[in-house]
Amino acid sequence: MENFVVFDPAVHRSAVVDLCESYFDWIACELQKDHGIDVYLMIGTTMRDYVKNNVDEFTFSISTGGILYLIQV
Repeated sequence: MENFVVFDPAVHRSAVVDLCESYFDWIACELQKDHGIDVYLMIGTTMRDYVKNNVDEFTFSISTGGILYLIQV
């Protein structure tokens, strides 16, 4: 059964990093394939390091009163 879980940075940060890394890797591959754009060259690091260094920006809405839900399966 699936559950909606409210994101807690202390508990879910590594899961969000993994999720964002997979998603952004997919986007980077599609941009390379379809448009010849090398995202990895543009960001100058691995996707994992990029996501780890920017995950707080991706979850910023939480600190401004927003809620981020994860789907737990």
